[in-house]
Amino acid sequence: MTAAAHADALPEPLFSARWHRVAGLRPRLRAHVELRRQVQRGVDWFVLVDTTSQEVRRINHSAYSFVGRCDGRTTVKSIWEAMLEAAPDATMTQDEVVHLLVSLHERQLMEFDSAPDLEAVFRSRDLVRRRRRRQMVNPLAFRLPLADPSRWLTPLAPLAAWLFSGWGLLLWCAVVGAALLAAAPQAGELTHEAARLARSPQALTAGWLLYPLIKLVHELAHGLALLRWRAVSRQAGITLLMLTPVPFVDASGADAMRQPHRRALVSAAGIMAELFIAALALGLWLLFQPGLARDLALTAMLIGTVSTLLVNGNPLLRFDGYFTLCDLLDLRNLATRSGRWWQGRLRRWLLADRATPAMQCLPGEKPWLILYAPLSAAYRLVLCVVVALWIGGFSSLLGLAAGGLMLGATLVKPLWLGLKALRARPGAAPWLRVGALAAGLAALLCWPLPHRMLAQGVVWPPERALIRAGTDGFVAEWLQSDGQAVQAGTPVALLEDDELAPRRAALLADVAEYDVQLFGALANAPHEAAALREKLAFGQAEIARLDERLAALTASAQSAGRLVVARQIDQQGSWRRRGELLGYLLNDEPLTLRVALPHADADLLQGGAPEVQVRLASDAAQTHAGRIVRDLSAAVSQLPSAALSERHGGPLATAAEDTDALTAQAPVVLLDVAVPGLSARHIGERGYVRIDHGHSSLAARGLRQLRQLLLSHFNPSV
Repeated sequence: MTAAAHADALPEPLFSARWHRVAGLRPRLRAHVELRRQVQRGVDWFVLVDTTSQEVRRINHSAYSFVGRCDGRTTVKSIWEAMLEAAPDATMTQDEVVHLLVSLHERQLMEFDSAPDLEAVFRSRDLVRRRRRRQMVNPLAFRLPLADPSRWLTPLAPLAAWLFSGWGLLLWCAVVGAALLAAAPQAGELTHEAARLARSPQALTAGWLLYPLIKLVHELAHGLALLRWRAVSRQAGITLLMLTPVPFVDASGADAMRQPHRRALVSAAGIMAELFIAALALGLWLLFQPGLARDLALTAMLIGTVSTLLVNGNPLLRFDGYFTLCDLLDLRNLATRSGRWWQGRLRRWLLADRATPAMQCLPGEKPWLILYAPLSAAYRLVLCVVVALWIGGFSSLLGLAAGGLMLGATLVKPLWLGLKALRARPGAAPWLRVGALAAGLAALLCWPLPHRMLAQGVVWPPERALIRAGTDGFVAEWLQSDGQAVQAGTPVALLEDDELAPRRAALLADVAEYDVQLFGALANAPHEAAALREKLAFGQAEIARLDERLAALTASAQSAGRLVVARQIDQQGSWRRRGELLGYLLNDEPLTLRVALPHADADLLQGGAPEVQVRLASDAAQTHAGRIVRDLSAAVSQLPSAALSERHGGPLATAAEDTDALTAQAPVVLLDVAVPGLSARHIGERGYVRIDHGHSSLAARGLRQLRQLLLSHFNPSV
C-alpha cells in the first residue's frame, strides 16, 4: 500500500520486519523533481513531478510530511521517529514508509546516499519492469513506446493556444451543433446505412484502416492540450486496441495541473477531436452520392460517434471519459477507491471481518463510491456480450473466442482473486460463510419453480368463416350487405386493380408476336427457335398468373352463414393487401381464441399438452379452462388483430412504419385455443391466457435463453 492511499489503509502494525533494510538510508528528492500542491474536495494533496520524464506521483499530507524531511542527510529512522513524536496518531506505519520509498524509487523521483541492501527492498521494481515487458508481447495489451513527441509538438504551440481558447471552443460547438441539426432529419437513413455497413466485411475492413488515422488525430489533440498549459508528453508509440494497432501519447503530465478543469479538458480533448471529425464526415456523407466515398464518410462518422461515446467517452470504462468525469467531479482514482470500498464491505459481510474499519471518504464522495463499481462492472459485462454477439455474426469461432476472453477478464479473474483472498484468511469460518452463500445460490438456481407463460389473444372465427382479399386491390363494390345470409361460393366483394387488365392485354400481344416469330424461325432460322419458345412460354405463364389475380379480385364466401363486415361503407374504395381480412361469417362452427406468442417461446409447447386458463376482457373475474386445438407453429410476422400490438394495449411490439399495427417486430407463432361458452358477441374480444408448463429451475430457463441468444446471433457456418 502506498502513502497516497493512507486514508484507505487497513489496520497495520506500526512496525515492519523490513524496517532494518531502509532505516539507515538518507533519502532526498532528485534535483529535477518539483513539488506542487493540489486541493481535492477541501483536502490537501501534493504532487511530485519529474520535469524531465513527466512522471507524476500524488501523495497525501502524511507522506508529504515524510518527504519534506528528506534532505539527503537525515536517516529514514530519524525522520520517522521525529514524525512519531510530533503526531503519534497521524504518523505513517513503517510498512507505509517502505512502500512510499519503493514507489518513489520506481519512478526515479528519489535518490539515496547508499544502497546497502536495496535489492531485497526494491524487488518490486524488477517485477514492474517484467510486467511491462510482458505487456509489450501480450497481443491484448500491447504497448510499444517509440519516441519523445515533444520535439514535434512544441512548434505547434500557437495552434494549441488557439484551439483551446474561446474561439476554438466556439468553432467546435458550431460545427458539432450544425452536424446534430443536420443529422436529425436523416436519422432513419443513417440508422439503415449504419446497419448495412455493420454487416459488410468491406466496410469493416475500411473501418479497420480508418481507425488508426482517427486515433492519430485523437492523440494529437491530447498532446496539444498538454502543450496549451505548458505541460509536455515524453512518450508516444503504438498500442493494440481490439487487435488494431493505434498510436498513443502519454498524457499523464496533466496529473500535475492544479486546476481540475484543465485536467478534464486534456482528458476530453481526444473525444472532442473525434466528434469534430464525425461532424465533418457527416457533411461529406450528405454531399456525396452513394458509393465508396460516401461509405467511408459514414464509417468515419460512426467511429467518431458510436465507438467514442460507447467506449472511449463512456465514464464507466477507464478511458478518456472516466478521467474527464473524475476531474470534473474532483474524484481522483474513483474506480480504484470504489473497488476498495466494496472489497471492504464484502470482507465485513462474507468473512465477518469486523476489525476492518470503513474506508475514510472525502466530503461527498461516498455516493459515487457506492454506485461506480457495480455500474461499471455491469456495463463492461453488457459490452462484452454485445461485442461477442456482433463478432459471432461473422464467425462463431471468433465470437466464442472474443466472448471467452472478455468474460474471463470481467468475471473469472475477479472470482479467482476473491478465492485467493479467501485462502489467505485463517480458520474455517470464512469458508463456511462463502460455502453457505454458494449453496444458497445454487439452491435458488436449481430449485424447480412453477413455469407459467402469459399471453393475449382475440376471439376468432373458424378459418373457413373468414373472407379475405385474394389479391391486392381497391374495394370497388360490395355484392352482399352486412347481416345478409350467404351460401358457400357466393361472391361477397369485388376488388379492382387498374394495372392488371392493361398488362394482360400487352402480354397477349407479345405472345401473339412471339408465336408468329416462332413460326417464321422454324422455317428460316431454326437456331432462334429455342429462345423464342422460352419467351413464348414465359409470356403464357405470366398471362395465367394474371388470370389468377383477376379471378381473385372477387372475394367469395367459403361457407354458409350470416355476413358480418365492420364499417362496410367506410371500406368502399380502400386498399386491401392479399390475405387481409374483409369480413367473416357467423354460423354454427365453434369459435376459438387466437393467441400470438413470441417465436422464441414456441419450443415450450413441444413437450406435451400444457394446462391453459383463459380470462375474457368482458368478464375478467371468470376463469375458463382452455385447450390448444391448433398449433400454427410456423413463424409469421402478421398479427391476427391490432389489439395484440403494444399500441393498442397488447404485449407485442410492431414495426414503426406499419400504421395498422399488424406487423410484429419479431416473429410470432399463432395458437388456436378452444374456450367453452364463446358466442358471436365475443368475436374480436381480447382474452388473457396463462399457459402452465409445469416446473423448471431458473438455471434451466437461463441456459435455454442463452442457447437461443447464441443461435440467433452466431453464424454457425464459420
